[in-house]
Amino acid sequence: MPDTPVIFSAPPGLALRGRLYDVGNPTTVVNGATGDAAVERTDDGDALKLGLYELTVTEPLTGPHRLHVVESSSGAVIGVFDVSLFDTTEEARAGDFPQPIVDLIEADRFIDTATTPWALVLVKNGSGGLGSGIELLRQQLKDVSSADIDDVNTVIGQMASS
Repeated sequence: MPDTPVIFSAPPGLALRGRLYDVGNPTTVVNGATGDAAVERTDDGDALKLGLYELTVTEPLTGPHRLHVVESSSGAVIGVFDVSLFDTTEEARAGDFPQPIVDLIEADRFIDTATTPWALVLVKNGSGGLGSGIELLRQQLKDVSSADIDDVNTVIGQMASS
């Protein structure tokens, strides 16, 4: 059960906690009764990290969750974010881009030639290779006339006429 860092943005200089809720059950906190304490990432003097907070989830949580950011002294919710968790030590980012979008942007790309037609496979960055990593997306490959691509002799593009 690895510790998963969850990163989110909030106004700098606050004492915050993060409460995670399963999207399917928005009434029960799933990371302890009061959530996890968040620490602002300002220890190296980088001004770009002001207002960037990290909390560590020790529970084996996976899938989509909703993060409620709570001001510690008042208990007021100051932000709500969507985050997708994988039970790994990789950072999960909560915020403007839902984690699945970030994962797709950063994914390792492979061509699976063991299937017909061949397929473009996006695998979660750093999770392993084709067949061993976390598969995020699989798309059948077609040429410009919608025929299956199944060998290296298939034309996959065409020149625009002038």
